[in-house]
Amino acid sequence: MKELLKSVLEFVTDSKDLNEFIEVCRSMSMSAITISKVSYDVLQKTGLTKKDLAYDCIADLFQPVKGKFICLNKYFKEVISVIDSTHGDIL
Repeated sequence: MKELLKSVLEFVTDSKDLNEFIEVCRSMSMSAITISKVSYDVLQKTGLTKKDLAYDCIADLFQPVKGKFICLNKYFKEVISVIDSTHGDIL
């Protein structure tokens, strides 16, 4: 997971790595949606599936700006400098 995260944050990733990371994020998003009381209303009103809503929730994280995923980098900025010494379970 460390190498995958570093690759995505540094924007030196192939589509396989990027797709794998997006799926990890989508999976976490779906878990949050499943336990959210608000998501039921959103799903009913929009007609979206949980999977579609999960993708919508993470979409902005993967909008490249000048060759970087700015939102992801902001979120992980504290971890980037110590990612190699951080245990994978913590990430």
